Amino acid sequence: MKYYILPIMVIVFTINGCVALQHSKPRSNQNSAQYGSGRQGGFNKKPVVVNQPSNSSQQSGADSYANFRQQCVNTINRYRATLNLPALKHWKNQESCVDNEAKSDSEVEKAHASMGRCGERAQNACPGWSSVQSTVTDCLKDMWNEGPGEPYSAHGHYINMTGQYTQVACGFYQTPSGEIWAIQNFQ
Repeated sequence: MKYYILPIMVIVFTINGCVALQHSKPRSNQNSAQYGSGRQGGFNKKPVVVNQPSNSSQQSGADSYANFRQQCVNTINRYRATLNLPALKHWKNQESCVDNEAKSDSEVEKAHASMGRCGERAQNACPGWSSVQSTVTDCLKDMWNEGPGEPYSAHGHYINMTGQYTQVACGFYQTPSGEIWAIQNFQ
């Protein structure tokens, strides 16, 4: 287990192959964060990819991830509803930006390397997963199952998913090797 001291305004960690980051004021027990590859399969270098959308179709104007984006927003809102939290709006006008964050992060193989480019206040990431569907179902479920609780370094995904935000944008990128990098930005 490796720990890194991070700047005061940024907290990063991974649990179960998912990564959470939040711009926040530090709490007394939040001066370090865990960063690692997480869950088995989180950085699967030989993913099984079946019928994955192509990123190139987004360049032609068609959004091949549209159904997954809506499923991502719906899944987060279903989890929030279990706590009687208001539903987050689908932050559609930032989806292309979030896709680019996922692409940038995949290119440097570091979750949150591009954090903040889209105006988000918090971000969860599913780096290097084997399918888009698994990021929407398994990764989000793993994140939700971290909570409730403190400190942020152990429960950050859950804290981001239950935070006082009004909207969420879900972005995806498929690498040439077939890995899926997914990001959920909260505003």
